[in-house]
Amino acid sequence: MSNFDVVVLGNEDFLPVSLQNRSAFKVEFVKNLTQAKNFIDKASPSVLVVQVSYDPDTELCQWIKHQPQQHLRCIYIIMLEDRSQRLTQRSREWEMMMASMVLYKGAAAYICLGNVCNYSQAEENLLLTHLSVGMSMTQYCRQLLELALTDPLTKLRNARAWDSERLKQIKEARDFNTSLSIILLEIDEFKRVNVEHGEHNGNRVLKTLSKLLQQNIRDFVLFRYQIGDEFGLILQKTTCKEALDLAHHLNQIVRKQPIALENTLEVNITISLGVTCLQPDDDAQGDSMVKRAREYVAQAKKDGRDRVMGCDGCTSRHNALPLSFVYA
Repeated sequence: MSNFDVVVLGNEDFLPVSLQNRSAFKVEFVKNLTQAKNFIDKASPSVLVVQVSYDPDTELCQWIKHQPQQHLRCIYIIMLEDRSQRLTQRSREWEMMMASMVLYKGAAAYICLGNVCNYSQAEENLLLTHLSVGMSMTQYCRQLLELALTDPLTKLRNARAWDSERLKQIKEARDFNTSLSIILLEIDEFKRVNVEHGEHNGNRVLKTLSKLLQQNIRDFVLFRYQIGDEFGLILQKTTCKEALDLAHHLNQIVRKQPIALENTLEVNITISLGVTCLQPDDDAQGDSMVKRAREYVAQAKKDGRDRVMGCDGCTSRHNALPLSFVYA
């Protein structure tokens, strides 16, 4: 769970004190939509409670619903009606209409209580139940999401995660005018490994290579973006030159490291890599970036394999590596 399990958009006396002081969860209060969005983006809480007068148009619900970070869409949202005029004049039909509207816009619950800030025991129990159920449902949703975004063989992020993260990073790079690069790589003649040593040893190569690459990419995330021997890296705040340096480093590391198979056997593999960076005319999904990088990988294989091809045309197999990209 996050540092704060529940975030409340509303007054600090809005949630019953008995619920705020429970050790089962931590509560954070925010005063406006901007604060709420910033906090949610950083802390990723399990439950959001909204005092409706602070967000009568359910803007926050819709914002969460459309976030590229899929784990945020798992947040359990409770809209708690506090507008006195609506509470005193409400009818059963109006209450159902409001509930339908907020559920459609992304909330999980819409609750009208008799007297906000002066809760009965039954009303406190209802809120507590929603908070407990909400945290459990969010945790379960995120566990399922983690399975959906993870490659079962290598435990790397998979194609679905690759597409989602690429979209997010391209948007951030353009919003903040920062560099963004990607590296794609494939194992050279991987089919030969499967044919000569069996698919089970081919799987062992994939798992070992995944760990080796992860040890040498600093804080970047490695993806197995296709079922097979295709891997990818999304490098935020990284120029094409820096990405090329990292690609050459990975190329050298893999070349020098034999991979253990069963029965004390070892196999030496090499990789071909393609590097490119975000261009002004690239599409928002990054499909054009991926297409360029794939073309570079194909060119690297055509030129003899075991090399890097990138956006400056560099194909050297033994480029010097700056100290900033040497990872212990």
